[in-house]
Amino acid sequence: MLIIRTALEDVGYHFEELHETEDSQWVLQMSKAEIHTPESLHNRNLKFNGLVEEWGIGLYDGWDVGKIAD
Repeated sequence: MLIIRTALEDVGYHFEELHETEDSQWVLQMSKAEIHTPESLHNRNLKFNGLVEEWGIGLYDGWDVGKIAD
């Protein structure tokens, strides 16, 4: 998990949380405030799907999105 966290921090993501679920799975939550179009968000999601495969991660469940405060 540390390698993944460091790699994401190197490209501007911020560590939020790491916890173990009831079924012994680890969840890493990172954040980064960005503005996207539907197309750019889709492309970012494709990139993360590729990284998940490359790193051998069992599950990537996508994004939480919202408005950036003024």
